[in-house]
Amino acid sequence: MWVDNPLLKDAEKYPDLIPIFQKVKGIDILHGKKSKNFMKLKFKDVEFIKQTIQEPNDKAVLKCLKIVFGFVDVEKLRLLEFYQSYNHIVEQIKIILESEKNLHTEPSERLKNAGIDRMSIFGALNILDDIGQKYGVPPHKVEKWTYGLIFSLSLKAKYEADIKAYLDRNEH
Repeated sequence: MWVDNPLLKDAEKYPDLIPIFQKVKGIDILHGKKSKNFMKLKFKDVEFIKQTIQEPNDKAVLKCLKIVFGFVDVEKLRLLEFYQSYNHIVEQIKIILESEKNLHTEPSERLKNAGIDRMSIFGALNILDDIGQKYGVPPHKVEKWTYGLIFSLSLKAKYEADIKAYLDRNEH
């Protein structure tokens, strides 16, 4: 028996459909609500979504849908809608991760020798702390700023550091 589009809550009854629906293209509308612009989401929400995609669980994935699309009626959510909206979120996060590669600078040997790699355990806190120090705002308040603002400030700081490093290397 073929069921066109079962409810998400009945997904376990249709295990053969899951691999098919997992491959659908993402769509930025769910229950008539357009996806929020990820650059306008709070930084902490984008970080939560990134973490959830890496280690998904049902509760966290549904929270991601609510962050991005607003209220989601799980009882009426169909399997196809779920995968279309979730895949949209994954696609947006891939774009963000690709953009974040522009923030990376290979540390100098001096920094490596000093143990800069140990700072990676703090993840996004490094960004929040740097920006907070620069603007006199604690990290727990900075994480409520939009992702786009945090990204732009981080990219600006990276470019400034690159320019300073270039000038330091090429002083006459």
